[in-house]
Amino acid sequence: DVCSSDLMDRIVNMLKGNLRFLESLVLDAKEIKPSLPLDLLAWAKRRGDRGRELEMATRVLLRALEAAAQIQLSERYKLKSWDINIEQLPKDMQDTCRNCYLNEIDGKYRLPFQAQFQALAGLGDSMGQHFVTDWPKMKSLFDAADHAILGYGFEPLKAERFHQLFELTMKLTGIAASDLPVFPSLKF
Repeated sequence: DVCSSDLMDRIVNMLKGNLRFLESLVLDAKEIKPSLPLDLLAWAKRRGDRGRELEMATRVLLRALEAAAQIQLSERYKLKSWDINIEQLPKDMQDTCRNCYLNEIDGKYRLPFQAQFQALAGLGDSMGQHFVTDWPKMKSLFDAADHAILGYGFEPLKAERFHQLFELTMKLTGIAASDLPVFPSLKF
């Protein structure tokens, strides 16, 4: 039957495309994998679109945003957010980093989430500048994630907040929905 053959070919091609993406992620020898935010965003979108696991999807979404910042710091500025060389930071951040971000166990300086974007902004990076400029508008979304049960609070996260945060993450990272890997759907 021609219809079932066409359908099977489409499914096989989708599976091959997904497999190529996953192989590129797993087999990438780089310490920092540029395709990781795409995978995380796609995972969060699948969960968020179904309205299930919204809080877990939100945590993954925030990790995708942080991974995008870490990749930008690493690739453009040769900075690792978990092992910062203070002298590479913008001058106005160096004292804060020295005084607040030292891990006393291993002696390394680690930039927390928001400081990563402040560093990017201070280095003239557009993603960091947009984050810092738009922070007053975004804060309520981050607060909703933090006040959720898997954040640090007791309020279930609403689907609307997840979707707003997803759109914001896509905008900040400059990732288009068409860039996200698509998990094959086996609907018959």
